[in-house]
Amino acid sequence: MSSVLMKPKQNKIFLIYGNLDDMFMTRSLQKCNFRPFLNGYLKSLGYEQIVFYSGAKNVGKFVLDGESAILSINKNKAYRQELKDRKESRAAMVSMSGAAGTAASAPGAAITA
Repeated sequence: MSSVLMKPKQNKIFLIYGNLDDMFMTRSLQKCNFRPFLNGYLKSLGYEQIVFYSGAKNVGKFVLDGESAILSINKNKAYRQELKDRKESRAAMVSMSGAAGTAASAPGAAITA
């Protein structure tokens, strides 16, 4: 069964409302704040921009990672395009290395992300 949060093929916006200040214990008995956990989980599903909003204490809109910060600020349009180009370049390198087969495992060969 797939999660409702699984990233769809089209651009979508999900709004999660409620108390996001909850703390919980992970399976490895680590105390975890929900916001960083949710941010990491959504990133692992492929979401690029995660923006939080809190009206409490006049916090307003905020992000927890650099990529979301860049994407959420309109004046960084040129940098957003550069970031997109870099991602596409990395994806092309990964697909080429997969097609090359053993070339990536040759001594001295390295692929960096």
